Amino acid sequence: MKSLLKLKYLIVLASIFGVFGFASPASALSDVDDDSVADVVEDSSTPNSGDNNYDGTDDAYQNDVATITNPNDVESPGAFVTLEVEGEACDGDYICPSPWKIDEFKAVDPATLPSQPEGKVFPLGMFSVELSCPSQVIEIDSFSRFGRSNNNCVEYTKVETEEGCDWVETQIPANLKLIFDRVMDTSNWTTLKYDPTSDTYIDYSPYITISNQEIGFLRTVVEWSIFDGGLGDSDGVENGYISDPIGPTVPIAQAEVAQIKPSIEPATTGPALANTGFNTQFVAAFGAILLIAGFALMPRRLTN
Repeated sequence: MKSLLKLKYLIVLASIFGVFGFASPASALSDVDDDSVADVVEDSSTPNSGDNNYDGTDDAYQNDVATITNPNDVESPGAFVTLEVEGEACDGDYICPSPWKIDEFKAVDPATLPSQPEGKVFPLGMFSVELSCPSQVIEIDSFSRFGRSNNNCVEYTKVETEEGCDWVETQIPANLKLIFDRVMDTSNWTTLKYDPTSDTYIDYSPYITISNQEIGFLRTVVEWSIFDGGLGDSDGVENGYISDPIGPTVPIAQAEVAQIKPSIEPATTGPALANTGFNTQFVAAFGAILLIAGFALMPRRLTN
């Protein structure tokens, strides 16, 4: 009897995952490029079917590009937003890929933070950005003009001196770009960074460039550069990691006129569930499995 119940349970389990198109829960939440965003989320970004920065490669396969849904976007909950780590010119017109990779990119509800900035609200919420510089040694020889070491994304440039030549050490910044899904009124934006150590907000607006760019279609783009251990890196240490909580704010008065209110308790039912980044089919399948497992165990408990 026990063997029969186990067999029935396995058959039902296999059929549920087959109906919903899953091989296993792990595959449903796979993250090929290891940027903390599940492939199923990045692959579903619209309107370009998984390539939200229009560079010709799916975002799910690039560790310097990550696309998420933003449940904290008050005007358009669940809108897609993309973080891109850009390369920089390294020899003439050649663009070297950035050595920085995305470890984490996620939307943060400011209401979950210990404090909020006085007189301002976040119409798009905040974004948690975590970057790392993988250790990789690239040899430097006398015929090369450029080289990199494994010392926290440091670049060495050969310069001529009176004694002959020398290498000048320069830290490589992370050049970041937030790509939104539409054109927005940014005239009253103040971009803030949050320092978790002191629980304070830093006005980063002087270091931000905001523009409307044609990336597949016209939309608002925020760009900035950050150095390891420099202003905006919340750990303040040159250690090969950058932690960069950031978000645009507007005055509360403007938010009230536009009837914008910060999200405190995001919806957990209906279409809003898809905006959290979870796969709703997987949630439904998992719930069904638990229900059937409970029914399968009931006869055995009644006979004991």
